Parts: sequence; C-alpha cells; structure tokens
Amino acid sequence: MNARALDGLDRLLALNYEDLDGWEADAADSLDDLERAEIEADDRALRDLLTVWNAIDEPTPQITAADLVGLAQDPVVVPVAKSPVRHRRRKDAAAPGWAPLAALAACLAVLVFGAYQLKLNAPPADVRMKALTPTVPAAELDLQFSVETGAVVAAGQAGANLGAKDRLALRVDVVGDGGWLYLFEAVDGQEPVAIESRFVAAPGTVEIGGGQVWQPDTLAGETTYLAVMTSEEVDAANVLVAGILSAAERPDRWPRPVLAADWFAVHWE
Repeated sequence: MNARALDGLDRLLALNYEDLDGWEADAADSLDDLERAEIEADDRALRDLLTVWNAIDEPTPQITAADLVGLAQDPVVVPVAKSPVRHRRRKDAAAPGWAPLAALAACLAVLVFGAYQLKLNAPPADVRMKALTPTVPAAELDLQFSVETGAVVAAGQAGANLGAKDRLALRVDVVGDGGWLYLFEAVDGQEPVAIESRFVAAPGTVEIGGGQVWQPDTLAGETTYLAVMTSEEVDAANVLVAGILSAAERPDRWPRPVLAADWFAVHWE
C-alpha cells in the first residue's frame, strides 16, 4: 500500500452518518433482499480484511490477490431512488472502462507498427522523387521542310512527288539537351550523303545550310532525309543511318550514341 491509498482509507474510515447527502438511505431502501445480502456479504469481507490489516504491525502492510478472494468481481449497480427534495452529486461524464482503453491502445499499436514497416520498406526520398518525376528525353528533334518551286513556297508533305524545278528548305527544331546534329540524305543502294554536321549546344531551331535551299545531285526516286542527334561525334554515317531506319519503331535498338532522330521521305522524279 502506498501513502495515497492509505489516505483514501483513512477518509473512508472517518466517515460519519452526518456526512451522507441523504440519497444513500433511499438507495438502500430500494434494494431487494438478494441485492442487500450480496452487498452486506461484501461489507463483511471488507471489514474482516480491515481487521486483519489493522492487526499487522508492519508500517507498510502488503495485500496480495489471495486476500481479495471472495469479493465481488463485477461492479454492483445500486439503483438510486429519485428524490426532488435532495441534492445528488454526479459527474458530468462517466469514467471510461478499461476495455475501450485497451482496444484503443491496441489500435494505436497496430498503426504505429504499420507506419514503422512502411518507413522501413519505403525507398529513399530521392528514389521516390525520381519515380514521381516524368521521364523527359535527353533530346527531341523535329525535322521540317518546305518546297520552293520558282517563286512559290509551300509547306512540305512527306511522301510528296518532287521534280527538277523543286528545292527543299530544311530546318530542325531541337528540344532538350544539345549534342552533335547530323542531317543525312539516303537513297536505297547508295551511300548516305551528309548534308549538315554541327554541334548544337542549346535547344532551338537550326536552319540547315544556313537557310539555303537544297536539291540532290541525282533525282533517284524515293529519298529519305534523316536528322540525328548524338552524344558524341561519329564518322560511320552509313552505319548510323542503317541502324536507325532498320529499327524505325524501336529507339531502344538504335546505335549507342544516338539521342534522338526524325526523318521523312519524298520521291524525286
């Protein structure tokens, strides 16, 4: 027993009849014989326990669970008789039982454990940021052309038929990182011709040939114009062109230094 418990016991033993509020007598009168017998049995057990306790000379008596055997285990509900002329003391809210508190503690423990597991298994912050950030290509190319026929200039159309009086004006829009920019003219069965080769340090529009118009030396039917951005300077143009056009829909299979590519084909007659 600690000092706090002994203080409560001293106050209990010091209660006198005049300390009652008045409603206690009505509550006792409303009990039936069975309820009264159970409460009186509990009172006798408590009185016997106090008698044994007072007989002990130790300054701090110890009570074990065995001393409480025989006491009621369930709370005894005492009906209170309603009386309009007597004041009753009551609490604003009933004290919570231990079962809801235990359930709440168990829920909190599950939540804390779950949060710990999520934190333990979560990827590093930089990995999460990379996962949330959309993948942006290192570079993108948009190869555009117009057709000049005498004094008439028209927007180019892929697959168009062109003749001896037509000239091409070519430009490439570069998006993203810079690199080595090449423009090739390729005809089946012939070595590709490099029309342009330069290093582009920043995104923007590149006018091929400084804005000059272009026509192939030989009007040899279907001709492909291919713009390529690479991460390093290359020499084997034929390998580069063949590697891209043979895997047109599979950029993952393009030669290693290629960052981006775009092309169109026309028919020279």
